[in-house]
Amino acid sequence: MLPGFFTDRSFWNPYLAVLDGFTVVAMDMRGCGDTRSEGPFTIGDMMDDVVRVMDSLGIWSAHVVGWDTGSAVGFALARSHPLRVRSLTMISPVLCDDMRTGTLYRRILDRVMIGTSDIQSLSDAVNTFWASPRQLENGMPVHRVSGDIRPLDLLLHLKATIPGDYEGESLHGVPALTIYGSDDILSDGSCMRRFAEGAGSELLILESEGHIPSPASCMRKIVSFIRSNDG
Repeated sequence: MLPGFFTDRSFWNPYLAVLDGFTVVAMDMRGCGDTRSEGPFTIGDMMDDVVRVMDSLGIWSAHVVGWDTGSAVGFALARSHPLRVRSLTMISPVLCDDMRTGTLYRRILDRVMIGTSDIQSLSDAVNTFWASPRQLENGMPVHRVSGDIRPLDLLLHLKATIPGDYEGESLHGVPALTIYGSDDILSDGSCMRRFAEGAGSELLILESEGHIPSPASCMRKIVSFIRSNDG
């Protein structure tokens, strides 16, 4: 399970309750959680990190679930190492270039880097951007960033992941489930539908959900998709 931009592996905690019976590995991406980045890196470098974790645990192939940037890392893994990915689930993937998103993230992060804002203020702004109107109305919790993330790590992570454009790329037959919310202003619906056109691929659009969908809205479908591709 691969978290996305501005989050660590604890992002998946609310999703784990329905995964009894599975061996679950949730890892931090470079520069997030308990990891540190030693310099600029790419989506490909983060993909290599996933391969190294799998190798270290003796896992040849796995069902890969990614959210946001984690979906891009999972996509790169399925593209480059298709035999190691039994299925790929992409939740709110950021796979198509979105100038607005990249500009927003960079401008907010610039304020953190020059000291006119702090990490928590950045977290508040991004969480509001991620939430759907229903989530904001109901006061539903959206993921909070931990306070010990270094601004430099965030900057390097941002440069590695925004923008990203995977249009026309192939998953080489790896079955893929694409999930996004109807109120997610970061996800390009037409782009998401293109990635669901391949054989064995599926699309789930969640009504009134934002960039971070509630576990209840998608986990039953994810488990069903994994089990259907577990032969």
